[in-house]
Amino acid sequence: MKLRAFSLTFTGLLLSSLAFSQPKIIRGFFPMSGNTIESEFVDDKFFIETNQGFAIYNSKGDQLANGITIGNSLEEKYISLKNSVLLIKNKDLTYSLMNTDGKTVGTGKYKSGLSFITDNTFVKFDDGMFGYINKKGEVINKFDKKRYKLITNKSEKAGGFSSSDMFIASTVFLSHADYPPYSADGLTKVSDYDNKLDGFMNKKLELVIPAKYTAVSRFSEGLAAVANENNLWGFIDTHGKQIIDFTYSIRPRDFHSGLALVINRNGKIGYINKLGEIVIPADYERATDFYKGYALVKKDYYTPAQLIDSTGKELVKFPKIIVFIDNSVYKPSYSNKNIEVTYDCSETLRQLVDYGKGIFMHGNSYGLVDKEGNVVLDFKYTALKDYANGKMLASLHEFIDNNIKTTKGIIDEQGNWLVIVKAPEF
Repeated sequence: MKLRAFSLTFTGLLLSSLAFSQPKIIRGFFPMSGNTIESEFVDDKFFIETNQGFAIYNSKGDQLANGITIGNSLEEKYISLKNSVLLIKNKDLTYSLMNTDGKTVGTGKYKSGLSFITDNTFVKFDDGMFGYINKKGEVINKFDKKRYKLITNKSEKAGGFSSSDMFIASTVFLSHADYPPYSADGLTKVSDYDNKLDGFMNKKLELVIPAKYTAVSRFSEGLAAVANENNLWGFIDTHGKQIIDFTYSIRPRDFHSGLALVINRNGKIGYINKLGEIVIPADYERATDFYKGYALVKKDYYTPAQLIDSTGKELVKFPKIIVFIDNSVYKPSYSNKNIEVTYDCSETLRQLVDYGKGIFMHGNSYGLVDKEGNVVLDFKYTALKDYANGKMLASLHEFIDNNIKTTKGIIDEQGNWLVIVKAPEF
């Protein structure tokens, strides 16, 4: 009896192990643009497209939400899981908030809006007013076209056609460049459309820093990059005081870990401190913003990528043949100004710092490398994205029996498929 019981137990464990090793198959479309994965893997959740809209799953293949459609911002084609709250489109064509578990957040209804890239975002309310809300759906402020104009121009006289036209256009084709979220300092950009200048307002819709700059970035660590009439960039503090002179012909990046990335006229990259002093010389062709005191840099095509600290000291040298991924900057297609927007850091850098391993590229293939420079996952994948806690999104093309087999979904860092996304049968 004991032998039989042991045999049954062993058989059960073996079957359980085999069952666990089999990937979960889900039906839908794995969002990609060319070889770029558009889905996100955040907090063990990712999304796919279905015939009914977007659906959210966890890494076990359990569906958490489905039938999701999104707003009318022309710069956003996909939902974003990065800030845990989504602005979704309802059947009555209004918009509301939902978390990534599929539960409604707040009671607000909106005509349109932008996705959350921080803890607040810009929306058009159902009464036609505009303004900002937080991730709980609480209203931060509301304004109409006239009230917005009066923030920068105290005249009660209505603006000219061009001013009105620019405001209307910017609120139809919504962009984070035109209506960025409030920074941790409680300020956001406000535009004087009559004079085509920018300043900063607080959450009470008060003009804190006059609209006298031709372009501005967001505040980060108490400073914001601003451009003057000669298209030179410098930095101001939250009171509008000039901290770093108008020196830079190319827009500096935001401050992180006390340093800001700057680019000289030869296209070389270095870093300055909050006094405007060059701390790390402009010797690099590629470099990331700092994250938790670290950055990735590469002097030229023929030299290896390096992990450095905030003094510029080289900590790790990676194989020459691989390059890091930095998708933290984009230029919105629909914006009244040609300006870059940054709200994240390099994907590879964040992964290396937070998890000890990061996704790199070799030619057109992707692989996983640890912080000592050792290859963990071979460079055979068409795409990898969002490595976290031993899992990531993946796409793999294999040539089998004179046919190309494509597999997409979630893998672990050993290359085992956990979830495979297959197209619907019908």
